[in-house]
Amino acid sequence: MKTEPSTQSMKLLRRKKTSFLCYPPPMRALKFGLAEKTEYQILLNRHLARNEKARIRMARKRAELKGGATDTHEAAVDRERQYQAEYRARNREALRLATVSRRMRDYREAYGEEALAAYLQRQQIRRKNARLRRLSKEPYDSDLCLDEDEEDEEDDGPDASDVDDDGSEGFSLRQASV
Repeated sequence: MKTEPSTQSMKLLRRKKTSFLCYPPPMRALKFGLAEKTEYQILLNRHLARNEKARIRMARKRAELKGGATDTHEAAVDRERQYQAEYRARNREALRLATVSRRMRDYREAYGEEALAAYLQRQQIRRKNARLRRLSKEPYDSDLCLDEDEEDEEDDGPDASDVDDDGSEGFSLRQASV
């Protein structure tokens, strides 16, 4: 014989849910079949099961390392250290690329496509100057990186070497977005 639920549990069941991450219904209501498991409870149970499996796996791993030789333990520590270094490097690179793309998008929205291309070209020249300064250890020269022979020539327009394959002159945005 099925008993009627108490009025308190009925009030709890009628309570309006305000968000997806709400409190689960009381166990009494689940036991009497008055409420079904919510999607949140299902996801929470999966998460807890996954955590439990990981905890058991790590306990086994610690027990193996504890009983093993010190060189085995040191090798495991080195592998873990290498993995952490690779993870941090990947994370740093992903953050750097996200920052670059966000800054390019913001600059493009603020100043336009031509200004972005000119900005990227100036940046490329600055990097080239900085690289040459590091290599030569000479004081900074404000002129562009020109050889002795190129300084004597006058600039009378773009050469064939200055024009890209697609016919446009200068720096391509496709190269910069990499």
